[in-house]
Amino acid sequence: MNSQELAYQEQTWRAGIEALCQKLDCILSGNPKITVKSDGRIPAAGLSESGNIVFNHERINSMCTTKGDVQGHRGHRFRMTLGVNIHELGHVDFSPSYENPLWKGMKSETRMAINILEDQRQELLEAAKYPK
Repeated sequence: MNSQELAYQEQTWRAGIEALCQKLDCILSGNPKITVKSDGRIPAAGLSESGNIVFNHERINSMCTTKGDVQGHRGHRFRMTLGVNIHELGHVDFSPSYENPLWKGMKSETRMAINILEDQRQELLEAAKYPK
């Protein structure tokens, strides 16, 4: 497969997983306005704000540990992307907006520490909302 075919295959995969996650998120949250897209410039595997979930596919891909096994890698990458998506959906469902006045005056280090706690809080709430 040449580089153009590989790039097309990658672009198709990304569009497909984003569409799947968007449908899943709209159903689970009951919010038909949630969007899912990608942006390789964000500094994390994913982020969310105001009902928008953004993936950094390169970061997600770099977290996968099955590089030598093509089929295993695809499956692992799929699961990792779904995991990032569900985590970000938890922020959409339960976290205050960054437009909240509480966030605006905080130092970056304070926001980072609070975000670590918020990650745990929203994960617990998300797990309670969607038990196994």
